[in-house]
Parts: sequence; structure tokens; C-alpha cells
Amino acid sequence: MNTQDIATFIRRNLRPASIVWCVPFVVLAIALANLVGAGTVAMGEDTFALIQLLCVLGVALSLLREPLLRPLDRLADSESHIKMVAGRVLPLLRDWALLAFVVAATCTALEVPWNTSLADVDAGLLALERGCVTAVVVCAWLVGQRRGWLVAVCAAGLSALGIAQGFLLTLKGTAILPSDLLALGTAAAVADGFTYEVTPLIAQGILLLVASLDACVLMRPAGRPIGRVWGRAAVTALVALVACVCATNGYNALDLHNDYEIQIDYWWPSNSYYQYGMLPAFMTMAKDMDISVPEGYTDEEAAGTEAALAQDYDSATDPNAAQARADQFGATHPSVVFVMNETFADLSSIYGDLGVGYEGPTYFKSIDDALVRGNLTVSAYGGGTCNSEFETLTGSSLSYIGMGLYPYTLYDFDDTPNLARQFAEMGYDTTAIHPNLSTNWNRESVYEQMGFNRFYDISAFEDAPVFHSGVTDAATYQKVLDQLASSDTPQFVLDVTMQNHSSYNQYNIPEDRLTTYNAPYWDQAGNDQLNEYLSCIQASDQDLQWFIEQLRGLDRPVMLVFFGDHQPNFGMALDDALYGDVGQTAHSARAYQTNYLVWANYDVAATGEMRWEQTSTSTLGALALDAIGAPLTSYQKAALGARLSMPGINLFAYQDGEGFWHTTSGNSTDEPAQNAEAEYAAERALEAWRQLAHVQYLEFAKTVQ
Repeated sequence: MNTQDIATFIRRNLRPASIVWCVPFVVLAIALANLVGAGTVAMGEDTFALIQLLCVLGVALSLLREPLLRPLDRLADSESHIKMVAGRVLPLLRDWALLAFVVAATCTALEVPWNTSLADVDAGLLALERGCVTAVVVCAWLVGQRRGWLVAVCAAGLSALGIAQGFLLTLKGTAILPSDLLALGTAAAVADGFTYEVTPLIAQGILLLVASLDACVLMRPAGRPIGRVWGRAAVTALVALVACVCATNGYNALDLHNDYEIQIDYWWPSNSYYQYGMLPAFMTMAKDMDISVPEGYTDEEAAGTEAALAQDYDSATDPNAAQARADQFGATHPSVVFVMNETFADLSSIYGDLGVGYEGPTYFKSIDDALVRGNLTVSAYGGGTCNSEFETLTGSSLSYIGMGLYPYTLYDFDDTPNLARQFAEMGYDTTAIHPNLSTNWNRESVYEQMGFNRFYDISAFEDAPVFHSGVTDAATYQKVLDQLASSDTPQFVLDVTMQNHSSYNQYNIPEDRLTTYNAPYWDQAGNDQLNEYLSCIQASDQDLQWFIEQLRGLDRPVMLVFFGDHQPNFGMALDDALYGDVGQTAHSARAYQTNYLVWANYDVAATGEMRWEQTSTSTLGALALDAIGAPLTSYQKAALGARLSMPGINLFAYQDGEGFWHTTSGNSTDEPAQNAEAEYAAERALEAWRQLAHVQYLEFAKTVQ
């Protein structure tokens, strides 16, 4: 073949569509090579070679697409009626075969990379998953005018969901949730701290994804359109519309809880993924995203309930002491600093000495002049920092919003009550600090909507010292001190730290700062993670001591609220190893506990000895403001009123006055003592939980829905 023949072949066969189809395969091959070369992705040589080979196959199919498809084009354009019919039927059969392959490959890629219990999933649920994938793929094929480009997008998205689930389970032991798809920017921002190991199962998912893309290259209607150019397009569009409407109605009609008996494990959604398959469990949670109206709710009834709970708070408060603190607050307007310390928890207060003689963060435990301190019930575990932040700032509990949701990525906060707006209305200057990207968890928009005057993100920490996963706690504390010194105006400052962020197998702690505990119930890798985490907490403890010493020396009144957002991602493993009450609500509740303290550098009026109290992130703000006599809203008073009977509440459970935990359905697996006091406490807690549901719907849900 001479040069002229090659040029003629290229001119006849290399269409723009062929070149476009080459792009995803070339990009994928190059990106994968770079990630493997940089050590970000770890995979076997054989797996790497096979994936690259499928990419090369995709490029080859793209370049040869026209000569491969042209024979059927000619057949479809034949003057012979029989040949013309065959030329139009055969491409449909080919495309349906390719679609069937894409559906099978996509369903497999959704499950195989992570689901080691796939054989135990009910066949009906797997059929549901196949049906849903089929509906998506067929609708994409029709909407894309029977071409493969939109099919490729949908298949890649669904396959990537299963592959990402494999990586997430390997890295953090958690599940991808529907609202995670609204926080992809945050996921990308924190992704640099991990090494992604392509296990054999994950490799299968990647291979199936690329194979699906290969199949999509060959989807295309044959021959010239019958009649006018737009005729076939219009018919296909009409069929696509009907298919999409039917698919949407089918999805809306699904009652996954009742028809398929899917009950999500709210404590650990990964269990539900294993039990029901990824897509059925994922869709169940997606359908639960709307905030449900509480039974019997009306605005008037909720307002009355709020007033009654607020009256309960007032009745339980010493009016003279409350007035003395209120007078002092009005005269001094102390600055208020909230420090949400990344993954900070005194594990010794939750799990004892961990079986290794661990005594906890020394300085934090020694503080004896706080106004109030204790264990903190949270709604996040191993991640989801923004949810602890959301509960603290808004005073609203995830218990009444739903599982797997990140309000920061779902709702508009322009009209939502929160601490920043509350202090701004009292004349305070408001500042948020987080030494990472401003787009993480949509904070840049959320802080503006909440009324913060300014936000110091990672750009404000150039050349700042780092430890473990980011800017040191001390560097953020210095930024707080700088802000306090910048003006005589009273300040409200939120500081969300970063240094203790997972993962805990980075092996980057200096030897002289690394703890050396050896838990007998874990292997070397487990102990390495434990010591890396405890070393981070030790560093945070030292920085906290420095910060409080600086605050003691200030000549202006300041209240500090310090708390941890969630436990590390091995907290449940500690729980399992150290306690034998697996299956009880209290067992799971331990993993959703951290610690807090409310401290002031001045003598707060009418305040006696330090109080030890259980509280929750959703009531922490109200508790802190109450401790210094700051004005409380009716919503905050109602939350404190409900807290009298329900000291702890989070996404999954609540605690009664006797210390027993109950799921949010009102059931308890803790088998409390069968006596009148325990039964009365359980009844009061359940009633408080129901009452607060109505109040929160009035104060929060109605502002965002």
C-alpha cells in the first residue's frame, strides 16, 4: 500500500466521530500510566498491561469504526428490499447484543470490586439492579439517537461507582452514599493523601468498565435516514421520551422498604450494601433524602411544642444565676471561639485504657477549671466532618434529616438559624477558619449564606508548619489569636482544624513523637495505625495547652468551646475487640462519641464547680451559650428542654435519663432494668425525641424545603 492509498483510506474512513472516540481511551491510558508511575495507584504489572491493552483495543476500534460499520450501511441502502430490511434489522440486533453486554458488565462492575458477599444477595434484588441498569442504558441509547456516546457515559458512571466503593472500603471501611455525589469536589481535594491499591477485585471492575467503552464504540444506526434527515431522529426522540417517562415513573413507584424489605443499617451502611447489593441500597437511601413531615405536624402545634420545651428549660434553670450571667454577658460581650478539632477523641474515656495502659491526652484530661465538659454524642464516624459542624452551628440534628446526607451540599442556609448569624445580630464580627480548600463540603458558599464576615482557607496558611495530614493545630490557633487582636469588636470564630485527618498509615510521624503501644488484639498494621493516630492526638493536646495558655494571658474575655468531630475509622474495631456487647445499641453508640469542653478565661458570674455532662453536637452551641449567659433563641431553649429527658442524640439513636440508648424507632436493644424508673426514663426520652422532631421541622426543614 503506497502513500496515496493510505491517504485515501484515511480520507474515507477517519471521520471526526472516530477521532473523538479515541480520546477517552488515550486519556485513560495516559492518566493511569502517570498515576502508577507517581505511586498514587498501586497495581500488578499484569493488570496494568491488560487495562492498557483494552485501551489500545478501544483506540483501534475507534479508528476502524467506519470500515467495520460500512458493510451494514451498504446493505441498509441497498435497492433490494430484502437486503435493505436485513441491513436495518442486523444493526439493531448488534446494538441490542452490545447493550446486553454493557448491562452485564456494568452490573458486575457495580458489585465485584467490593462485595465479597455477592453470592448471599437475594436474586430478586440482583434482578432489580439489572433492571435499573438496563433502563438507564436503554434510555441513554435512545436519548443519544442510538449511538454509544451517552451509553458510555452512563456505563462509566455506574461502573465507577462500584470501583470507587471498592477503594473506599479498602481505605476507610465506609460506604459511598447518595449525597457523596454532591460532594465530589471535596472527595477530590482529600484524595491526595491516599495510595490507591488496585486489588484483584477492583481490577476486574476497571477491566469491565473499559470493555464496556469498547463495546459502545460500535453502536450506530446503519444507512442513510429513511425520508427526511430529521425523520428518524424525531421518531427516536419520541421513543426516548416515552422510555424515560416510563423509567422515571417506575423508579418513583418503587417502594424499596416494603416491596423488597430493604432496611438500611443506619449504624453502618456498608452492611446494607453487602446484604442488598449496591444499587438497591443506594437507591433506597436516595429516595429517603427528603425530610419527612413528622406525624401530626402543623406549624401551630410545633410552635406550641417549642414553647413548652423552652418552658421546661426555664423551669429547670436557677433564675438568679441565669440573670447574673445574662447581665455579665450584656456588659462584657466576651469573644467566643469554637474549635472543632479533626478526629479528636479521648479514647480512654470511651474504651478504657485500650488494653495497653493508654491514659488519654494528658493536658486535655487535666483541665479542671472548665465551665462544663464531658462526652459528646456525634452523628459522624471516620469522616463526614461537615455533619458535626452542621449540627453544632445550626443546633439541628441529623436524626430528623436522614441517613447518608450532607446538609452542606444539599441545602441553602440563607434563612437557616445558626450561631454565626446569631452572633452577628448581636454585633459580633464573625470568622471561619479551615486550612484546606474553601470548596470542601461547599464551605465557601455555606459560610457566606450563614453570615460569616470572612473565611480563612488554605490560602491564608502559606508556609505554615504542617503535621501529619496538614497545617498544625497551633497554626490555626495563631490565626484565631491574630483575629482576636485585630479589633476590639467582640468576635465569634469557628476554627475547623486539619492535622489529624486520616489516613493513619502515612508513616510520617517523627520518631521522637511516635507512641509505641502494642495492642494484643491487632496485627502490626493495626498497631501502626493506632500509634499514628494517638501521636496526632498527643500533638493536638500539646497545641491545645499552648492555646489555652495564650488565652489566659489575654486582657479580653474569651470563651473557648473545644470538641472532636468524630472518632477515627478504627473506633468500631476497638469497640468489637474490647467489648462483648455486639448487637446492642450502646455498643454502636460508643463509636459515635467524642469529647468536649466549654472553658472561659474569665470568672463567669454565678458559676460554681466544673460540671460533667453528656451532650450532643446539636445541643453543644446552646449549652455553651447558656454557660456564659448569652441570649438563647426559642429553638435553643427547646433543644435544652428536650435534653433534660434526652441527654444524647445523634443520627441513629438517643439516650434516656438513665443512660440507656434507644434507636430512633424508639426501640432499645440494651435491655434496661425492668423497673418503673427505667421505663419512665425511656418513655420521657421517646416523647422528647418526638417533640424535638416537630420543632426542628418548623425551625430547619421549612427553611430549606
